Amino acid sequence: MNIYYISNMFPSETKNDNYGIFCKKVYDFLQDKTLKISLLSVIRGKSFNRLYNLFRYLSLIIEIWFKIIFYNNKFDIIYFQYVWIHVFSIYPLFKYLKRKHKKIVINFHGEDLLAFIEHPKKGLFNKILTDSDLIIIPSNYYKTLLDSEYSINKQKLFVSASGGVDRNIFIHKERSSYGHKIVFCSRFAEYKGWKDFVETVFILKKNQVNVEAIMIGYGEDMDLLQKQIKDYELNDYITVKTNLSHEQIASEYAESDLFLFPTIANESLGLVALEAMSCGVPVIGSNIAALPEYIHNGENGFLVDIHSPEQLAEKVEEYFAFNDEMKAIFVKNALKTASFYETNWVVSELRKKLLTI
Repeated sequence: MNIYYISNMFPSETKNDNYGIFCKKVYDFLQDKTLKISLLSVIRGKSFNRLYNLFRYLSLIIEIWFKIIFYNNKFDIIYFQYVWIHVFSIYPLFKYLKRKHKKIVINFHGEDLLAFIEHPKKGLFNKILTDSDLIIIPSNYYKTLLDSEYSINKQKLFVSASGGVDRNIFIHKERSSYGHKIVFCSRFAEYKGWKDFVETVFILKKNQVNVEAIMIGYGEDMDLLQKQIKDYELNDYITVKTNLSHEQIASEYAESDLFLFPTIANESLGLVALEAMSCGVPVIGSNIAALPEYIHNGENGFLVDIHSPEQLAEKVEEYFAFNDEMKAIFVKNALKTASFYETNWVVSELRKKLLTI
């Protein structure tokens, strides 16, 4: 069975480009003896130039139209990763694809699904869902959201964790002792909770808790972040690291004791937290969206209210006070949770589902 694989998010050729890495991960692991990706159309890398982005989207759309019309004998399934403007622009060809007996798969990842749910005019959205043969969503939370807004045949819905966690990279390394190192890894944007992380470190400092904090990421709030660290006199407590490869991020996780995920966003899943768990790092995260699906309070981490640096600090102190035996149980539970999101297993189940259509 042949697949035409389409994504508007795909890493560029540069080594440390993690943009759309989840789409590339599915691409890399999906193919086997039963499935082959015979055609590929992608936008590589992230650009902040609007005119250039417009050109890239137009080029992608033209390429997809051309391949559907002139190369339709080369694929059985057309697979759209991330449902954005390129999918809407191709909708006029959906009926043509049906006549050619092609199966249509759309894979939501987060913001694209929220746009479906929150848009006041849902006519075209509903048609795309109705005419698709398989609708992939990243978590049960988002499955419930989509199901509550649209009348969809439940047999079409399939939960798949956005490529899962590559446990060849995010590896647990046995440690002889535990320390007081906490880590944050996300976009430096307010909705990702970086302010609450800095506030948490400030509270821990006031409480005279020995703590070392690492912040990994990039984003529009970088200057604000640096200013807040300076204003709170936390330069000796917080180290900011940017442009790290996945291997370097995994190395930082492996040397950390807790991962803090104080997001206030409707996270579709939160792979960064699961990647930390794969390195044996318990997670303290916001009680929001999909996070309670894998953060089990008091077992592999803790759940706290959103915008609650006081609660975050309290849970950090609570965990630091555990003896090594209790910490080892948390680490073991984190590893067990991550195993259910391992890339090979996630994509294997996705492969089986694709074969059923």
